[in-house]
Amino acid sequence: AAMMVSGSWLANEMKASENMDNFVTMKLPVLSSITDKLTTVTKESQLRKVIDAIDSVTDGKVEIETYQRDENYMVEDMLVAKADWDYLYAARNTVPDIFAGQTMYIPTYSNAKEGAKEFMKFIFSDEGYKIYTDVLHIQLPMQMSNGEVDTKDWNAFEKSQVDLMNTCVQSFSSYNRAQHDLFCYGGATLYAGESFVEKFCSKNEADHIGADKVWDLVIDKVNDNYEKTWLANIK
Repeated sequence: AAMMVSGSWLANEMKASENMDNFVTMKLPVLSSITDKLTTVTKESQLRKVIDAIDSVTDGKVEIETYQRDENYMVEDMLVAKADWDYLYAARNTVPDIFAGQTMYIPTYSNAKEGAKEFMKFIFSDEGYKIYTDVLHIQLPMQMSNGEVDTKDWNAFEKSQVDLMNTCVQSFSSYNRAQHDLFCYGGATLYAGESFVEKFCSKNEADHIGADKVWDLVIDKVNDNYEKTWLANIK
């Protein structure tokens, strides 16, 4: 199996392949170094057991009460502190979501402010949300008030996203970098404008460089531009 970082747009980009049932969304792996932050789960072998138990709960195979022991948890013969369970549950199920950055705005000079407000209300009504999901096959971090989104005509990849969204811990994020003056007015760009994806994936072997080299290029550009260009532009 191949694995890549992507998003809900993948289904649309790959629809010409007609094999989207070969794609599914998976949870991010939990790094074994997380045990440094835990008190009762200190070995990778223990970590694997707890993650398997957490997955069995979120996948609907086992009720969480099966593992609960008073305020703590019991996985096989291992007592897991509630704080450790909760920390691992969040680590296993947290999904970064840029929905908070997908915002609608009404210009101050608009002569149709009230109509725009009504349109916003419609977008987030059951009727508007149904149109959104029916057309895009993407579930936003919300639910229909009268039940779940109808996914019977969705492919395996799209359905797996819904399953993940329904059990995940949402972590909303926005493009905070865009709020800094260096980016808004100074001319700074993400990764100093270095097109790292092209360099990682270039079919021309001569143009293909690794992460260390790309990072060096980024640092060089920051050093060249920070004071004499970006900072100067906002002074």
